Amino acid sequence: MDIEQAADGADEAAGDAPAVVSARALALAEYLLAVRALLDKPVSTVPTADAYWHDDLPHHPACELGPRQPGGSWLRVGRPPPPTPPSIPTALLRHLVWDLSADTTPTLVTEASEQTRSAFRTWHDELWAPWAHEQRLAEATRDLHDRLYDLRYRVDIDAARVELVWGHTVLVAGGVHYPLLATPVGIEYDADSTIVTVVPEGPPRLQVEALGGLDSRRVSDLVELAGPGGLVDIDPWDAAERQDFARRALRRLGFDPVLRVGSASGLGPPRVDSAESSDGPRIDDTGVLFVRPRQRMVRRFLEALRDRLSEDRDAPVGSLAGILAHEPSRLRMPDDDPRAWARTDDRLLMPMATNEAQESIARRLAAHRTVAVQGPPGTGKTHTIRNLICHLVAHGKRVLVLAQKEDPLRVLRDGLPEEIQPLCLAVLGRSADQLVQLQIAARELSDRAATLDTVAESAWVARLRTDIEAAEHRFDHARDELLAAAEREAASYPLGGVPASAGEVGDWLRRTAADGIVPDPVAPGVEPPLSSAEFAVLADLSRRIPAADRAGAL
Repeated sequence: MDIEQAADGADEAAGDAPAVVSARALALAEYLLAVRALLDKPVSTVPTADAYWHDDLPHHPACELGPRQPGGSWLRVGRPPPPTPPSIPTALLRHLVWDLSADTTPTLVTEASEQTRSAFRTWHDELWAPWAHEQRLAEATRDLHDRLYDLRYRVDIDAARVELVWGHTVLVAGGVHYPLLATPVGIEYDADSTIVTVVPEGPPRLQVEALGGLDSRRVSDLVELAGPGGLVDIDPWDAAERQDFARRALRRLGFDPVLRVGSASGLGPPRVDSAESSDGPRIDDTGVLFVRPRQRMVRRFLEALRDRLSEDRDAPVGSLAGILAHEPSRLRMPDDDPRAWARTDDRLLMPMATNEAQESIARRLAAHRTVAVQGPPGTGKTHTIRNLICHLVAHGKRVLVLAQKEDPLRVLRDGLPEEIQPLCLAVLGRSADQLVQLQIAARELSDRAATLDTVAESAWVARLRTDIEAAEHRFDHARDELLAAAEREAASYPLGGVPASAGEVGDWLRRTAADGIVPDPVAPGVEPPLSSAEFAVLADLSRRIPAADRAGAL
């Protein structure tokens, strides 16, 4: 019985046979889908909390809606100062009931004269009313600014559960009040200008999850308007493209193309683009920024995993095996190649400073399916990951690094050696610019692979391997010499009947030796350490070697 057969037998005994692990993975996927089904109730209306409709945004110069340029931000909100309150004419002071509030209209006392009332109306209409309007708009803009600023942090903290999207073409039909198009967006803040901006982080997608109460056949026809993954190739801010899409969507759903266009679309006051009444199924040509649960990607992933494992029980389980097995280190799955991993333990290829703990982690990765490393901040976990990335890539492995937020990944990538950074494909965001950067990096990596001179690179690798082996040989030789020196230092020598270290003997020699000669009487009956011939040579040398040379030799 060979080693792999013995390992398989151990897996069988431990209940970790590959078929058992695959069955556990399938059961886990079905269980998580059932949990999602209980938690993810179909949402057919836009949530009232954290929803910002176009019509509700303040019409203030500090609140700009719509992109200034292709790919730019969709909303910019500043924090304008409140306008200067109007001055009150002296003649009206004693007649006014006044509290400097833009929401409370000032009034006159009942006994005011007609001349005073006329002056009051002039002052009210020409000064107070415009100021109150500007004051309310400024307060609404400042409130919107503060709410978006807070929302930025709340979405970031709960990014694994919720997402921020901008919806267009809102369908109103059969209990549904939900946008057909939704674009993932993010909130950014410029501390210098104190401006909050909302920027797109991906293309618009068709939303059909909210249409569960409609005819499924009609919904299937609607899905054909989108490309793979629900992507829709239109500009949601182009009125002509957006409205043409809305009419086609209504027809595919079996409704008349009733389109209500509001002032928020920039096309004037609300109107109905049909002779039909707007009380029936329609699309409101408006938009809304809102927060919704992040459900779809998790559910689709679980459904794909369940379907793959149901169709093929021998399908790779991946890293789930390390979680589902009782003893991951002993587990052997059909798609495993232990020998390919074992060779990464032959030589540690870490370009940055290492210690025994990091080297131990690299060696454990060669033999264990799962290795957990934990420690408080500042203990070198990021440095360890960088070294492990370089080590595994040097052995021909592909490495996937995940993090809950973008900043740790950016710090990790920026700290890698310059020679390794071009090999990294980093997904550090979903904005259009970041996705373009990812495409550029992938194209550059592909071009490098296509133009790679394998013969020259193989010769270079061979030279590097020779240099590494020579360096390892020199290192081993230096280590052996250090160990021998340490052993000599640890040895003891008799000095006056007492064991002494080499350092103590040397110190005694420096203090005791006179003219380079240590008195060492030979006891009677003891054979001298030198023969007569050797003593003659020593005496001759002592005569011929100058005293300065003898001192230098000592």
